[in-house]
Amino acid sequence: AKNVYQILVESVEALEAAPWVLISGETNAGKSHLINQLIPEIELPTENMPATALCTVISYGEQLRTFAVDKNKKRTEMTLAKINEYVLQSSREKSAENLQQIDYMELEVPNPLLKTVTLVDTPGLNSTNTAHTQVTESFYPNADAAIWVFSGSSGVNSSTENRDIQKLRSHGIQVLGVVNKMAIAIEASYNDEPERF
Repeated sequence: AKNVYQILVESVEALEAAPWVLISGETNAGKSHLINQLIPEIELPTENMPATALCTVISYGEQLRTFAVDKNKKRTEMTLAKINEYVLQSSREKSAENLQQIDYMELEVPNPLLKTVTLVDTPGLNSTNTAHTQVTESFYPNADAAIWVFSGSSGVNSSTENRDIQKLRSHGIQVLGVVNKMAIAIEASYNDEPERF
């Protein structure tokens, strides 16, 4: 069986050089966790609550460098810890303040996968924070493809997920689906009480 890394590499071969691939899905599906597995040189913040409030563009670089990009496209170099602090949504007030100052984050990482693809970590869709949806959808015009992360722990292909996948496709974006958190779903199924007849 192929792993996500192999499928990603094969999928981008049919696209232009260094296509932009959105890592998208509903809130708390495990999008940042998936990126952390694909690109082990970085550790994007992950939490049980929605953690990503800004898009993070992850591309190839000879050395690890991290930038905040403001609304005027001015890049300011920061530490990865400071970037993660901005990306991490600790409260709605802080998230709103960060969104006013910063357009997105940018990471340059010396990982061979990134020589052929640029990944974009996105805030979760179907969130109670509508700014997350706006931030994610603002990157649709730049995207060549998307990996939709389904959460195995909450079911796959809800009506909202189907709607959002169709919205990606309406922008001409190819979509590949990945199911995450399957161990949680399997464990939960073993713990369920058997049905009584």
